Amino acid sequence: MTIKQSGFNNTGNLEDLVCEECKSTNIIKTGDGYVCTQCGLVLDLKRMEYHRPYKQNRIQHSAIHNTTLGTKAERNNNMRSGHLNRLSKIHTTQSKSKNSMVYSKARMEIRRILSGLDLPSSFENPIFKKFEQIFNNIKKCTKFRAPRKILPAIIFYYCREKNISLQSKDFIQICKVSADEFRRARILYLKIFQDYFARNRVKLIKSYVSDIKESLNLDYEFYENSLRMAQYFWDDIYQTSDKVIAGLVSSLAVLCNYSYYNELVSISDICRIVNIRPSTINAQISKTIVEKLEIVGFESPVKSSDLIKIYLHKFEILPEKQKVLKEETPEMIEEKSVNDWESFSAELMEIFSLLQNQSENIPSHIYSIENSTEKAMPEIHIFQFPNYDCNKNKFLILKIASIPDQKQRSEHFGFATQKGPPWDEEVMIFNG
Repeated sequence: MTIKQSGFNNTGNLEDLVCEECKSTNIIKTGDGYVCTQCGLVLDLKRMEYHRPYKQNRIQHSAIHNTTLGTKAERNNNMRSGHLNRLSKIHTTQSKSKNSMVYSKARMEIRRILSGLDLPSSFENPIFKKFEQIFNNIKKCTKFRAPRKILPAIIFYYCREKNISLQSKDFIQICKVSADEFRRARILYLKIFQDYFARNRVKLIKSYVSDIKESLNLDYEFYENSLRMAQYFWDDIYQTSDKVIAGLVSSLAVLCNYSYYNELVSISDICRIVNIRPSTINAQISKTIVEKLEIVGFESPVKSSDLIKIYLHKFEILPEKQKVLKEETPEMIEEKSVNDWESFSAELMEIFSLLQNQSENIPSHIYSIENSTEKAMPEIHIFQFPNYDCNKNKFLILKIASIPDQKQRSEHFGFATQKGPPWDEEVMIFNG
C-alpha cells in the first residue's frame, strides 16, 4: 500500500490511499479492511476511526462547554445524537452540582457570620437571595465572586438596611477578610443597595419627630428641642437607625422639661409610636449622652432628668427660657461718648474689652448706640436688663437714630456658637 505525499493526515479520508499493484485510488472500506476496486487487493492497513474534537486547543479530558453541544433539536438531527445527548446530560448535572456546592458553602458562611455577630437566624434567607442574585449575574473568573468575599459586603449592607450598627474592625475579624478586600467588595456591590443610600435621613427623622408631636399633642418647643439635640449629637448617633434617633432626641426633649411633660407623655409612649423598645433609649442615653457630656452621678433617664437638663444647658445645646420682665426700663450701668463716627469701631472694641474684664456673664449685656441729630455726637450706652437670663446667644443691639429726613432704622445682630452641622436637608449631606 502506498500513501500520497500529503500523507494520511489522521482524518480517515480514503482519497489519500493508493493501491500498490494498480496504483488506483479507488479504495473502499469493508469489514475486512480497505479493498481496491480495480484489482481487488486488500490493502495492508489496519482500519482506524478518528473523530476530531470540537476544539483542538482544549485538553481532551476537560468538560466541553454546553454551548458546543448544540440545542436539543440540533443534537437529535445529528448522526451522533445519542452521544451528544449523553454529554449534554453530564454537563448539566456537573453545572448544577457545582452551583449547589457553591450555594451550600454560602449558606454555611452566612450561618457562621451571623452566629459570630449574634444576629438572628431569620436574616439567612434574605441574605442568601441577595447572594444568589449577585452570583448569577457576575462573570466567571471575577475576583470577588467567591462566597467568602461576596458575603461580608452583603451582610454589612443588609444590616445597615435593618438599622443595625456594626463595627467595621470587629466585623472584618469575624468575616476573615482583609480590610482592603472588604472595602473593594463594598464599592463593587454598592449598586445593589442604591435605594438605601438614596434615602433622605434628615427628612425621615423630622417626619418621625413630627408624628410623635402630633400623636401626643405636644407643643412646637418639643419639636425644636428634638431637632437641636439631633443636630448636636449627630456625629455620635448617625450610625443607628432613623427610628432610634427620633426616639432618642424626642425622649431627651421630654426629659429636659420632665416636670411639665410627665403628666402628658412618657418615654414608653414615644417608643411605642416609633416601634422601638424603651431599653434601647435607655442604652443610647447611657452610651451616647452620658459619656459624651461626662455626666457625673447619672442613675437613670427619669431619675436623673434634672441632671441631664443642667448639662444640656451647660453645653449650650438647649437655650434656657428667658424670664418675663416686669420692668421694661433697663438699668444703665455705664454711659460713654465718642468723639466722632470714625472712631466708632475703636470705641466699640473698648466696650467689648471692658465687659470681658468686668464679668464673665457677657451674654447678659446689651449694647446700644444712639444718635439723635445729624450734628450730635454718637453716644454709647451699656444696659443690663433686670433678671435677664440667656446662656446661649450673645446679643449686640445697635440702635442708630437717623437724620430727621430719613426713616428711623434699627439693626440687631446675634452671635452664638452652633454645635454640629446645620439641620437642613437642603444643605446637609449625611454619610451612613
